[in-house]
Amino acid sequence: METQQGQASERVRLDILHRFDILDSAPEKAFDNIVELAADLFSVPTVLISLVAEERQWFKAKVGLDVCETDRSISFCTLTIKEPDILEVCDTYLDSRFANNPLVTKAPHIRYYAGAPLIVEGGHAIGTLCLIDQKPRRPLSKAKRKLLQRLADQIMQQIELRALRAAGHIAKLVSATTSDAMILANTENVITEWNMAAEKMFGWSQAEAVGKPLSIIMPKRLAAKHENGLRGVVAGKRAKLFQQTIELPALHRNGQEFPIELSLTRWDNPETGVLDGFASIIRDISERKALEEERSQARQFLDEVIENLPAMVWAKDVKSRKYKILNRAGEKLIGRKREDIIGRGDDELFPEASDAYRSRDEKVLKNGSASIYEGEFTRPNGAIRRMRTKRALVGAESDAPYILGISEDITERYLAEQKIAHMAMHDPLTGLRNRAGIAKEYELLKASPDKKDIAILCIDLDQFKAVNDLHGHTIGDQLLSEFGSRFTQILPDNATAGRMGGDEFIAILPARNVEARAAYVAEQVLSQLSKNYHIGGKSIHAGLSIGIAVSMDDKTDFEALCQSADRALYRAKTQGRGQFCFFDEAMDRQATERRQLELELRQTIEDRALQVQYQPLACLETGQVNGFEALVRWNHPEQGYIGPDVFIPIAEESGLINELGDFVLETVIREAASWVPPLRVAINLSPVQFRNKNLITKINKLLEETKLDPGRLELEITEGVLIHDTKTALSTLESLRNLGIRIAMDDFGTGYSSLSYFRMFPFDKVKIDQSFVRDMIQNPQSLAIVQAVIGLGKGLGLSVVGEGVETEEQLAALRDEGCSMVQGFHISRPQPIEYFASVIKRSKVFTENQSGNDSQNSTSEKMAANLG
Repeated sequence: METQQGQASERVRLDILHRFDILDSAPEKAFDNIVELAADLFSVPTVLISLVAEERQWFKAKVGLDVCETDRSISFCTLTIKEPDILEVCDTYLDSRFANNPLVTKAPHIRYYAGAPLIVEGGHAIGTLCLIDQKPRRPLSKAKRKLLQRLADQIMQQIELRALRAAGHIAKLVSATTSDAMILANTENVITEWNMAAEKMFGWSQAEAVGKPLSIIMPKRLAAKHENGLRGVVAGKRAKLFQQTIELPALHRNGQEFPIELSLTRWDNPETGVLDGFASIIRDISERKALEEERSQARQFLDEVIENLPAMVWAKDVKSRKYKILNRAGEKLIGRKREDIIGRGDDELFPEASDAYRSRDEKVLKNGSASIYEGEFTRPNGAIRRMRTKRALVGAESDAPYILGISEDITERYLAEQKIAHMAMHDPLTGLRNRAGIAKEYELLKASPDKKDIAILCIDLDQFKAVNDLHGHTIGDQLLSEFGSRFTQILPDNATAGRMGGDEFIAILPARNVEARAAYVAEQVLSQLSKNYHIGGKSIHAGLSIGIAVSMDDKTDFEALCQSADRALYRAKTQGRGQFCFFDEAMDRQATERRQLELELRQTIEDRALQVQYQPLACLETGQVNGFEALVRWNHPEQGYIGPDVFIPIAEESGLINELGDFVLETVIREAASWVPPLRVAINLSPVQFRNKNLITKINKLLEETKLDPGRLELEITEGVLIHDTKTALSTLESLRNLGIRIAMDDFGTGYSSLSYFRMFPFDKVKIDQSFVRDMIQNPQSLAIVQAVIGLGKGLGLSVVGEGVETEEQLAALRDEGCSMVQGFHISRPQPIEYFASVIKRSKVFTENQSGNDSQNSTSEKMAANLG
């Protein structure tokens, strides 16, 4: 075991090494040349300049080795630096100190080693020059040993020269950048050097000051004394002021005196040792003196009034927001001396929290009443404390009001409360929520305004008792802990994991289309966690079974849902383990069918086998077809027509919606670009698709490729796009609008139907949901809503489209109410675009003026004529 003396010596050695600032430096030719020369002189394949640090040896220069460093614990050089002479090992296989060393048994397979220590003044070795061969060698001759040590001495000289050059460079940088004046004068008391800080401090430029006597910066009453003192030093007397710092007055060029702090030393000629002159470093301490006076007054006040209070007491000047008072308890609480605080503001002291502190101060100033805030404070050493602070305005009627604060350290109380709360809700083994914590999370989800269905997944480790019996409970506990960690990582962000006890885990999953989502998560858990776990040097397989129960309303309580999931878990185990089952057989079958439909939809999208159909939008006044809405359809080879209300949610839930949306966008934009008349085409955007960051780029690229006028493209969104992240959604809409694309609000009247959206964004069109159009003849409430939307559209200058028009009566009612456009089966069902060939290929679309003298024709007849 290393002695205390040896440890102290090692600390000195490392300090010397670090002062050279050479570790991890770039390659340098001077050192590279030496190792190359050594390799030639000694005919060895590998030569290293090794510097031995705390835990590694680092190679400043090297020949024949690829690595830059190795661990010190296996380094040969660690022994070399402890020797006063060269350490030579002719055959490592025969030396018990090195025979089993990894550097011998593995690459670089050292068989021969000779190392000369790099010794600094004082006898400490900071590293070595070492020779390495992969085969044994004869001992070095006396001449060769002497040559090796001379090369090591040359390396040491290069290291010391390097340090001197660095010190000279640093000195120049310091002189140019320091705020302290640096002045040199010769033995005749004449200024020879004058830096930029001296120019600023004394008002003399360098050109003006150099060549003048030092007396230009001294009050006249002190100049003679100073000159006599310097003459005495030149004559050989001992200087009292050297190597110490003193305070005295100085003189500005404008004649004004100010306090300075002076450090004075002599410099001698390096060759002759004769005095060449004097160097002085001067600091303007005017601000410090003013601060000292303020602090003195504040300290007296604190000593008399609040110094011994157990709570932190502080005060800020209202105007400057600088601290004027801080007591002893405050120093202890924030971990800083009051001298560092008083006279400074939050911006300087606590830059990361200054905005929050300023806001709390403003609240007190605005209300005039005290306020209380609890929060965290980070000390300079990184320690975080919980503080409760009461602020109040003091002396509001005086000329110098203060914000007075009293802060208490409530860390221990707060941590105790948090620990108790955490223990009550979490499992101590895995850190996951326990049964009570999961139950609380379930109740919070049920009370959430975002009414999503909730699935509970109960996961059981198959044959876990056998693990405990075979390997012991310690290994079993480690398996449970590792499983809990992995389980949490693979769950979706909105899911919550827990441990119910024993080997049973649980997850709460809120989601729309919750059955499909729960089945997907269960598959992920089975595929990724039913694996071997390497614990305590053992490979332990963990098989899983999962039971799933779903709450489709907010009436199902947690315990009942857990019982259902447990029953499903039991069924999963009885059916062969390693699988998942839903509690309800019909639900189980439905989830399986939905999963199958997802797979078939994925393949259909990849095969581009979906069909896009088009439904015309017609003007009620003229009967003119102004455009089409593109609608995607799926004709399943076995099930026939599958409605978008079925496969669109599946696409959104599975992540296929972006691929499906890209297919529709490309197909429709390319199709519309081929039409002769400039008809508009409308495309629906799913909320999930709308949040795709690449949406705008993709649309812009398609518009550029097809040359389609952006004004002919109309994107329809529902209110769901705006609900979750209104700010981001509005930004995306604005970007689309900037491209020239028109934006329509679809299905208005359903959902939240917030009128504020029309204030936030200037939509081009609003579409009345077909449910209101369908019922408007028989239902006064539906008619009132239709009238309101039409009135809103007229007031905002929007086109209003009535969707789902199926009868002539509905068409007439919409026309009477002033609706501008219609769409529905009464005009035309969605059809392949070829069905409308007469519309999209004519050079001009039908208008009322082109219809001759048929002004008496019905709107339906005009639309029929327009569709050809």
